[in-house]
Amino acid sequence: MIPFRRSLADFGPSLIRAVFDAAPPGALNMGLGMPDIEVPASVRAAARAELETGRAPYSPNAGRAALRERIAAMYQAWSATEGVATWASAEGVIVTVGAEEALYVALASLCEPGETILVPDPGFPAYAMIARCVGARVKTYALRPEEGFRPTAAALLEALTPDTRAVVLGSPANPTGAMIDPQELELITLALASAGVPWVSDEIYDRYTWSGPIVSPGRFSDQGIVVSGLSKSAGVMGWRLGWLMVPAGQARIPTAVHQSVCSCASTLSQAGAVAAIDALMWQGQDAGFIDGVRALFRERRRRALDAVEGLGLSCAPADGAFYLFVDVRPHLKEGEDDVALCRRLASEEGVIVVPGQAFGEGGRGWVRLAYTCDAVEEGVARLGRGLGLGAQ
Repeated sequence: MIPFRRSLADFGPSLIRAVFDAAPPGALNMGLGMPDIEVPASVRAAARAELETGRAPYSPNAGRAALRERIAAMYQAWSATEGVATWASAEGVIVTVGAEEALYVALASLCEPGETILVPDPGFPAYAMIARCVGARVKTYALRPEEGFRPTAAALLEALTPDTRAVVLGSPANPTGAMIDPQELELITLALASAGVPWVSDEIYDRYTWSGPIVSPGRFSDQGIVVSGLSKSAGVMGWRLGWLMVPAGQARIPTAVHQSVCSCASTLSQAGAVAAIDALMWQGQDAGFIDGVRALFRERRRRALDAVEGLGLSCAPADGAFYLFVDVRPHLKEGEDDVALCRRLASEEGVIVVPGQAFGEGGRGWVRLAYTCDAVEEGVARLGRGLGLGAQ
């Protein structure tokens, strides 16, 4: 037997994947956060043109200059109307293999082994998994249903310890869809700056906001790292194209960590990403395509909320992203938890939803439903049947 790290002995597929992989063929997928949008034509054409050159060189470790410049320009343009980082510069952008690699690079660059990283509970499970991979201790800060699953400065300050090295924030959040109140976020950011603790802000859902524009900690401070990508906004999940952004002059260490992990992001993906960023900035052939995507998902959100409320179920405030985090605690069978419920829903009702426990103890008794396909009413109806609600 190969002597792998004992501290990772309990590692395995996340509950998100475990439930998905165990579902029968043909089950309605409302589990994975994978938008069903078509990759814009200009993005496909740019990747095709790169392929047709007949060459596949490495790019610079931090990514091609044209792409990094466009990413920085996008943030600078957005900062006029939205609360994103105003200090964006091409020098501080590092192009990565998806946003998850960006998270890995960020935490590996910040944390010494044995130091503590604070992650939200409930929160995207990769936060804690990556922290453990880099040798950090993981501590959670509570997101409470009575506060709309939104982090507060009080909860974060209560969780801080002398060895806290970084705090992970996400807004809009996975799994809840909650967005941090801008005033509270300013308090959080100022408190972390006072404590000398950097933040890592996961902004992968930045184009899916329903209760107002995105507000990033980067609006209030440059003492942190912004993480984002194109998987959700351009539908290129499998192309694995993301980035992290730090203030100018501070990219040396994360670039070196990124180089040690993968050298550089795919140049095919980078070529397509230039066109995608142009479209997101309302330029070129597919200018404004994101407006249509947002309209589609806003309408699906409305339909999903109507269906859930029609069953008498309640959910977290769906401020952003494309998830409903549904409270099923009052309707669980005796002896059944959210994990068992989701397995039964997949096998008996043919619908895949994700147990709240996949996102931490704070999600126990809840399920995450992704409205990333058009059959939202059918998916909610199957959830209702599994809970003994609605038409049988």
